[in-house]
Amino acid sequence: LMALPIAIIGQQFQNAYEMRDMQDAKHRLQTRLQANGEVWSLIPGSNVVDRLKKVEIKDPALAHSVAAFSTKLEEVWEQREKVSRALRLEMEVKQAHAEKTTELLSRLLSVSTRW
Repeated sequence: LMALPIAIIGQQFQNAYEMRDMQDAKHRLQTRLQANGEVWSLIPGSNVVDRLKKVEIKDPALAHSVAAFSTKLEEVWEQREKVSRALRLEMEVKQAHAEKTTELLSRLLSVSTRW
């Protein structure tokens, strides 16, 4: 008779813990994605993660699976964020190298035409 209320209370604690963990992860992500005065953000194409978090599921195992799945989806978006940032940085470095190479070649050409 006591097992059911204890299971419900346990599930509520589990849900609260997972929500706190997700909020902490979001805060860490926001802190990490601020670099050089810029804030990096990729917005998912849908609000499926938010909708998954708001679904109230009575089956504890299914609720846990859905919470874990939505956490993994957030991690995928975080990885996309990191890849996007790395690609942008790589493009900026390539552009800077191209500009410096062009400048070097123009100077070499101007020196060679003087001779």
